[in-house]
Amino acid sequence: MQDYCIADLKVRMACEGRTQQQAEAYRANFEGEPDIVIDVAEASVARERELHPELSEDDWRYMLTGGRFARDLLSYNGLVLHASAVVVDGRAYLFSAPSGGGKSTHTALWLERFPGSYLLNDDKPALRVDDEGRWWAYGTPWSGTYDISRNERVPLRAICFVEKGPSNHIARADDAEASVRLYTQMAKSRAEEGMAQMLELIDRLMADIPIYLMTCTVSEQAAVMAYEAMQGGISDE
Repeated sequence: MQDYCIADLKVRMACEGRTQQQAEAYRANFEGEPDIVIDVAEASVARERELHPELSEDDWRYMLTGGRFARDLLSYNGLVLHASAVVVDGRAYLFSAPSGGGKSTHTALWLERFPGSYLLNDDKPALRVDDEGRWWAYGTPWSGTYDISRNERVPLRAICFVEKGPSNHIARADDAEASVRLYTQMAKSRAEEGMAQMLELIDRLMADIPIYLMTCTVSEQAAVMAYEAMQGGISDE
């Protein structure tokens, strides 16, 4: 078991291989008991490996440890969203889509367009709300194939769900659409209590943070449109 600081929480985790490598930037020395303990049973790895042999044992340890972290994070007012988080001017903008849906492609356009921008996490950033009602985005070790993440927290500005299309358009999502999109792209708990915690946090997130739907091309114009819209400017181009 090794100690880490992830999303401002003390995490004690048994890990190896890919998970250990990607968690190296989060290594910590802390006193007292951990907030979260992650120790995935080998039986769980073997069961998933039997059901899905196309993935390696190392892949399953990576996914199962990430799932355990997401489940336990709920108790600390936090969620894990499948998204690419880009930071511009000290604020985090999250772009979410199903795998292959274009979120990383779009954030790459932001990195090219906006000087000083960077990726906080390219797969599964954590989101937490503090006691003063402020939402923060965090890097995590569960950072995708290319392991792009930073062990930082950044104020969360907005979340956008991306779809590829022939033209550029962005608009605020209504509550019904936003809740479905958020639920679909979040790491979930199978326990009834965890599900209730997650749904409560989704409602709070929608009340506090603007959620957008965007159809876009792979172009600098799409990046500028999205940035200006999420700053309260234009809504489509």
